[in-house]
Amino acid sequence: MKAKFLEGDLREYSDDDLKDLTRDLYTHTTVVLKNQKLTPEEQLKICQTIGDVQPTWIPGRTEGISVINGVVRVTGKKDEKGHRGIFGHKHVLEWHVNKASNPERKPIITIFGVQGTKGSRTSFMNMIDAWEDLPEHAKEELLDIKIICGYKKNSYTDSPFHREHMNYDNEIPLVRTNEMGKTGLFIPFWQTFHFVGKSEEYFEHWKNYLKEHCIQDKYIYHHDWEDGDIIFNEQWLSQHKRWPFEEMDERVLHRVAFDPRNVFTDTDYGRELYGTLPN
Repeated sequence: MKAKFLEGDLREYSDDDLKDLTRDLYTHTTVVLKNQKLTPEEQLKICQTIGDVQPTWIPGRTEGISVINGVVRVTGKKDEKGHRGIFGHKHVLEWHVNKASNPERKPIITIFGVQGTKGSRTSFMNMIDAWEDLPEHAKEELLDIKIICGYKKNSYTDSPFHREHMNYDNEIPLVRTNEMGKTGLFIPFWQTFHFVGKSEEYFEHWKNYLKEHCIQDKYIYHHDWEDGDIIFNEQWLSQHKRWPFEEMDERVLHRVAFDPRNVFTDTDYGRELYGTLPN
C-alpha cells in the first residue's frame, strides 16, 4: 500500500484544498506531506477547518502532554516542568487507533514531526485493501460481526496515561463503509477483545486469521520520519504502529485527533453521522 503524497505548504491550503485532502484520506487512509513548518496553533486551525477537534485538557492528567488544547506531545522529551508527553517509551508501540472503545472517538489523527524524528519509523495499515483481498467465504462469515474494544495493561503500550477498561456498551461493526463509499475492516488487534455473541474460540480463530492476513507488507505503508513531515491517518479503516526508537527522549511529534464533519455534511451518510451544520 502506498500512501497518498501531496505537495505544497499546508498553511496556504484553501478550505476546498483541505476538503480534497480529506477525500483523499478517506480513499487511501494515509496522506503525507513533507517539508512543513507549522506552529501548534496552525496545525490546530487546519484540523478545525476539516472538523471537530478532540479536547486534550484533562484536569490532573494532561500536565506536560497538551501543548495547547487539542494538540498533544508524543514524546519522551521532558518539558520545562519535567513532564513527558504520551507514548514516550523507547520500545515498540503496537498496532492501535485513537480511543478504539469510545463511541465519541475522533476518527482522524494528524501527526507532525517537530524535532528529532530522523531514524524513527511509523507504519500504517490499509484495511480497505485487506478487506478487498479476503476470500468470499471469509467476507460472508464476518460481514455482520460486531466487536468489543478496550485496553488491557501492557497490550499495545505500557503508557501510564492509559487506564484499563472494556466497553461492552459500545458494539462496533467489524466491517464498515466510510464516507467515500470505501469498505474495510475495523479490528485494532491489541484493542479488540471479543466478538459479540461468539465464543472465545471463534473470536481467537478469526482474530488470528485476520491479523495474519492484514499484516502483510502489501497492505502497509512504512514511514521513515524526517522533521517537517506531517501525516494524516484515517482511524476507522486503518491502524498504525511505531517501531522501537532509542532516541525517544529527543523525538517530538505533535498530534491532533478530529473528525471530518465539515467535509461530509453535504452527503446523506455524513448528515447521519454528524448532523446538519448551522448556516
